[in-house]
Amino acid sequence: MKKIFIPFLLAILFSCSSDSDSDGTQANIYEQELAGSWAASFCEAEDATSCVDQNLVLNLDGTGSVANVWNDGETWSSELEWSATSSTITVTTAIDNATDTASYVLNDNEMTMNFDGQVIVYTRM
Repeated sequence: MKKIFIPFLLAILFSCSSDSDSDGTQANIYEQELAGSWAASFCEAEDATSCVDQNLVLNLDGTGSVANVWNDGETWSSELEWSATSSTITVTTAIDNATDTASYVLNDNEMTMNFDGQVIVYTRM
């Protein structure tokens, strides 16, 4: 009887899964609130004549993308990885592996980020 019971018990144990079983990436509550598409228009802090329209996509799985179009017609885009806490967001762009951390405030469909003094106001699309 033991020969039948033990394999049966092991089969049950290993066939059951919980909701926490996944690929290890589950968005926290702050990431869930920030996920989506965002747009902003701003000028560079170092050069007020260099302005950009930026689209930022933050996916629930911690990936996303950023696309910039400057007022002189230059463009730049990159895939990215991101994470967030209650007051900071960290973004790493894939194209140059640059990591930026900013404080943010979320107010309905508006997110204000502060990157070392450069304040950018995004609107949810």
